[in-house]
Amino acid sequence: MAAFQSNESKLFALESGADAYLIQPADPVVLVATVKSLVRLNSAESKARLAAQQWQATFDALTEGVAIVGADGIVQRCNRTMTSLLGKTYGEIENASLADLVHRCFGPETEIPAGARLIEVKSGSRFFRLSFDPIAPHQGVLEGNIFIVGEATKQKLAEEALLISERLAATGRMMALNNRGLVEKRLCIRTEWNATVPIWGFPAQLHQVFSNLIRNAIEASFPEGEIRIRTSDSRIWHRPGTRAVHVSIADKGIGIPRENLGKIFDAFFTTEDLKRSGIGLWLGSTIIHEQGGSLRVRSTDRPCRSGTCFSDLLPCGPVE
Repeated sequence: MAAFQSNESKLFALESGADAYLIQPADPVVLVATVKSLVRLNSAESKARLAAQQWQATFDALTEGVAIVGADGIVQRCNRTMTSLLGKTYGEIENASLADLVHRCFGPETEIPAGARLIEVKSGSRFFRLSFDPIAPHQGVLEGNIFIVGEATKQKLAEEALLISERLAATGRMMALNNRGLVEKRLCIRTEWNATVPIWGFPAQLHQVFSNLIRNAIEASFPEGEIRIRTSDSRIWHRPGTRAVHVSIADKGIGIPRENLGKIFDAFFTTEDLKRSGIGLWLGSTIIHEQGGSLRVRSTDRPCRSGTCFSDLLPCGPVE
């Protein structure tokens, strides 16, 4: 036994994993103190294991995918939700480059921003929100990042459904306004649909433009008057080879005074008669121009010859 009583033997045993080192015959006081120390150590280890299990259970129960990323950009750890959202195993996520992982899952055009930031991406038919939050630096050194992934598909679909519902409601209100005006003034609508090619644009925006122009025509018309709506094939002459559709909405109403013709497409311009916000024609002109077209007006308020004609020219292809 004497061979194992040296300091070298004690050091070797403790460094090899021993929790304590006793020499026989052991002193009773030292023995009791050593046993109590081992009990406390075992209790602390049990609590640490329980805390680790509880932390992991909480980590995995999160509804968002969470990954801890080192300062070198390598994923150190992730929760179960992350594997589910990305459709990959722990082995495919952990120890992988975050940049490579993001590019594989969300496309090579998805960039990891510098600093804390929330971005929205689309992968197939699903929408995701990616969050990059730096871990607070220790002694001025950045420890890494917390990478969070949340699916936003249901929320996006709900937002789109709400937007469609609002547009339908607005369309219904506008049609009720226009129909009431047509009935009250007993107006006649004449249409000529001669266009043979589809136009290029956003349907909801174009609907807004034409509804506003028709409403203007109704309000400007005299009782028992006539509104003519025509479409025909055309071209945008300053862009050779670009086909277009010409749309005109004409009335035989009160007309626009000459001094106002140059102002009607200005934002917030209106007359005392209409008492509107003054943004309808300005917004319509902006929408038409953004879609590569043009909106013009001809009008006269001369007695017995009064009337207004709005002419829209819309391209049949995307604006380059």
